[in-house]
Amino acid sequence: MAGAGGSGVAGMPSELMISVDGYMMGDRFCFKAEASNSGGNHSPLIEWSGVPAGTQSLALTMYDQTNQTPHRIVCNMPPTLMSQPANIGTTLPEGAQVSTGHSKPGNPWYGPGAGGNAHSYEIRIWALASPTLEGGCGTSGADATRAVYQKLKTAPTSVVLGSAYKVLWGNVDGKCFP
Repeated sequence: MAGAGGSGVAGMPSELMISVDGYMMGDRFCFKAEASNSGGNHSPLIEWSGVPAGTQSLALTMYDQTNQTPHRIVCNMPPTLMSQPANIGTTLPEGAQVSTGHSKPGNPWYGPGAGGNAHSYEIRIWALASPTLEGGCGTSGADATRAVYQKLKTAPTSVVLGSAYKVLWGNVDGKCFP
């Protein structure tokens, strides 16, 4: 779907869009089992397009809407980047920073980590008007990443030029429903 008006980065449409590798089950869009913690805590493939003109950097967030906990924030990504590969591990684009909602080192929460019932997770790409996110991604831990996520959500349009998100359901066992 093309955006209305103007062109964005590298001639892309100016309507920011995101897609995440998953599947439909009933009325829910779900993580694939291999992107859950039981599948090895692997990230899904995430792609985006339509980066608005004037974008100087991108941020990517994964937010557990059920527990209101940000799992992962990657900021200061170049505006020409159009995807995050599946199973990215700890690899980051050059110049990017990461913060995770988990305070334990080595637990970056790439996929759904909920035990029991499936949670809803928002994966969002943010187009920013500055080459770096002011203050960076923060330090790891739920409070620090929550503050960065709220800063992005409440930023004026002069800071966040646009965002797009996809909601996926899942739990630690790769299930979409309880």
